[in-house]
Amino acid sequence: MKKTLSLFTAFLFIVLSTAAACATTYSVTDLDALFDTEGDGIIHFGDQTITSFSDPSCDYPNATSVTRTFMLNDPFDVSGWFKIHVEHYQSSLELGYSNYFLLNGSVTLSLVDSSSGWVTQTLSTNNTDLVYGINTVMCFIDSSGTNQDDFEITNFWLSYENTGCNEVPEPATLFLMGSCLIGLAGLRKRL
Repeated sequence: MKKTLSLFTAFLFIVLSTAAACATTYSVTDLDALFDTEGDGIIHFGDQTITSFSDPSCDYPNATSVTRTFMLNDPFDVSGWFKIHVEHYQSSLELGYSNYFLLNGSVTLSLVDSSSGWVTQTLSTNNTDLVYGINTVMCFIDSSGTNQDDFEITNFWLSYENTGCNEVPEPATLFLMGSCLIGLAGLRKRL
C-alpha cells in the first residue's frame, strides 16, 4: 500500500507540475514576405547586381529605406518578450556600412557587417515596443557618396516568448487535482 501511495503521489506531482508550465515560444509573423518582391526567400538591398550573391539583382534598386507594415492580432502576455530574427549576408567588398531595421520607429536592429558571409542575429525586445493592430518595420540602407551598400537578408521573422504564468487553471486540471486528493484521502483511510 505504501508503494502504491508513493507512486500515486509521484504521478500527481508530475501532472500538476506539467500543468503549471506556461512558457511557450511561437512565430508571430514572417517579415521576409513583407520585403521579398521576387518570392525567392532572399531580399537583396543595394544598387548593384552582384553575381556572388544568392539573389544577384536588387529587390529595391537605389532605395535608401523601405518601410512595411504588419498586423498583430493575437493577444500577448505582459511578461513575455518579442524577438526579431534575421540572417544577413555581406560581401567582403561591402564592409564598413551601417544598415539597420527600425521597429515602430524606436527599436533598432543594427546589422553587424564586420565579416563577410551569412550572419544570424536576434534582438530581444519587450512587448511594449509592439502594439495590437498595425506595426511598422523599416530597413535603412547605408551609402558612401553615390555607392550604396549591397547586402542580403533571409529568415527575417518575429517570435514571441511567453515567460509568465498568468493563465487561469482550466476546469479539467482542477477536476484531476480534486480526484487525486479524494483518492489520496481514500487510500489513507484504508491504511
